[in-house]
Amino acid sequence: MLLMPELNARPVDPRDTRWEVWSPAYRVFLWSRSNEAWASREFELGAADVDDVLDWIRAQSDAEMFTLYATVDRGDDLGLVRLAGTDPTRST
Repeated sequence: MLLMPELNARPVDPRDTRWEVWSPAYRVFLWSRSNEAWASREFELGAADVDDVLDWIRAQSDAEMFTLYATVDRGDDLGLVRLAGTDPTRST
């Protein structure tokens, strides 16, 4: 049986945000083992909802695991926000 992680849910005031991205771009890292080491193939997907991106990831049957990010572009500063998945090279 899978255990649900404990979530931290609290009420918020939606007026506390200053911006939103209605149609984000996503970065997907598809992980597979290569001679005892992890290797990834990276893709950028756009013009899609996160459900469409997750369907696309599931169709990539050669990947053992994935990491899904939304990209955040702040001018000269591009960053990633993890949405789902695991990075096997990252220690917890």
